[in-house]
Amino acid sequence: MEADEQADRAPAAQDSDASAHDGELPRRSAHLVDQVYANVNVAALLKSALPPQLQPLAAPSAGAQRNAAVRGVELTLARPRVRSLWALVARRANHCLTSDYRVHCRSRR
Repeated sequence: MEADEQADRAPAAQDSDASAHDGELPRRSAHLVDQVYANVNVAALLKSALPPQLQPLAAPSAGAQRNAAVRGVELTLARPRVRSLWALVARRANHCLTSDYRVHCRSRR
C-alpha cells in the first residue's frame, strides 16, 4: 500500500489530463535540471567541447540552455510511457527501502 502511495505522487500516477499536472510538471522538471546544474559544471563541459575562440561563450550558453533543458525534461515527463516508467521505478525504489534490501533489491552482477 505504501509503495502505491509513493507511486501516486510520481508523474505517471497523475491523470493523463494535462490540466491535472500543469503546476507539478514544470516544478518537477525545474528541480531535476537544477540538480544537474548543481552537480555538473555545465559551463566547463561546454567550454571543453568548444574551439578556443568560442570558449568565452560557454558560461552564457550554459545559462541559456537551462530553460531549454527544463522544457525538454517537462516534455519528456509528460509522455505516458515515461510517466509509467517513473511510477514503476518509484514503486520498486520504495519497496527496496521498506523491505529487506539483501533479499529483494541487491543488484545483479
